This record gives sequence, C-alpha cells and structure tokens, in this order.
Amino acid sequence: MALEFKPHFAYGQGYKSFSGDLPFFKRYQAGGFGSVRNFKPFSLGPKDSKGDSTGGDLLTTLGTNLYFPIPFATSNPFKTALFFDVGNVYLSHFSASELRMSAGVMATAHVGGVPLAFSFGKNLSHKTGDQFNPIDFALGLDF
Repeated sequence: MALEFKPHFAYGQGYKSFSGDLPFFKRYQAGGFGSVRNFKPFSLGPKDSKGDSTGGDLLTTLGTNLYFPIPFATSNPFKTALFFDVGNVYLSHFSASELRMSAGVMATAHVGGVPLAFSFGKNLSHKTGDQFNPIDFALGLDF
C-alpha cells in the first residue's frame, strides 16, 4: 500500500491598469483528472450568465490516493487506488463552503507508455449546477 498527496495552490493578479483581473486565458480552471476527479473538466468555480465556467484568480486543490494491490494478482498492469479530492477556483477570496469534494475508486494502466485512467466516484458536496460524471475516463493523464 502507498499513500500519495497532491496539493496545488495558485494565485494570480493582473495589472491594476487592466482592472486587476487576470486575462481570461490566464485564469485558473479546475475539475476533472489532475484536480477534482469526476467533475466535468474546467467546470468548477465562477460561472457566467450562461452557466459556463469563467475561471478565477485563486485555485486550491488537494488530491489523495491510497494505492492498493489487486488481491491474488501475481502480474497486474493496473495501479488501483481509493481517492479523495477537494478543491475549487475563486475570483479572489477563498470560501470553504464552496469547496467541491469527490471520492471513489481509480484504476490506471500504462499502455505503450501512455496512461489510461478510469475512475468511479461520488460527489460528496453536491450543489445545484454541479457537472459531475460518476464514471470518468482519461487518456494521457495520470493522478
């Protein structure tokens, strides 16, 4: 067994002469593999009037994996783990009440050197408008 933590914190601020906000193409995004698994990629954080994510100036995520071997498997190409992820994106100020959390089971295999990952997760912090996929898949992305 092995326990792995992946914290990520990022903050950016634009020039005051340009309203102080980061340009839209530099804003932080979260959701999906690499941040908070099973949420739709880039779906977390502030939204515009159409419900699309606009990104933010502050990103905070923490991913955890508890890796375990598959019982009775002598040769196994998969890494299996229980996971718990938490995080979100904010315009400027952190708010613990806005954190999104997911937990579940993940399996990763390297096929030709390319990671292929599957996860089955549960949204532990459901809020109206969350875009969550209980079953998720990623090619080329690992935890």
